Amino acid sequence: MKKTIKILIFVLLILAAVGTGGIMYLSSGLKDGDSIQVNSIDVSALRDGEYLGSYDNKRWDNQVKVKIESGTITEIEVIDTVMFEKPEVTDALISQVLDQQTMEIDGVTGATVTVKAYLKAIEDALMKAR
Repeated sequence: MKKTIKILIFVLLILAAVGTGGIMYLSSGLKDGDSIQVNSIDVSALRDGEYLGSYDNKRWDNQVKVKIESGTITEIEVIDTVMFEKPEVTDALISQVLDQQTMEIDGVTGATVTVKAYLKAIEDALMKAR
């Protein structure tokens, strides 16, 4: 009986350690990500072409391809998504950027860091189109 209790306690301690490590990993970079500043770029002054952009910050790493035609963003393709992507958030963000032709958007409630991470990747791509 004592051996069973010791094994049970050992298993519970391992599960607690794994759970704590998982929570720490999922929240790492969250504070940094929340304070991300996205710069405004005049899209109308950009060169035509397709440009790759990326953002690197732990689980929010992502890469996008942005297509510019005649001073307009015509397409944004996500090449590499953030970890634990919510497609509805990504789609809403891309629609807003394409509709408004700016990165100064309202965002998506409850996904601030994810939205900012994608916007930084888009900004990176647009900087290459200058």
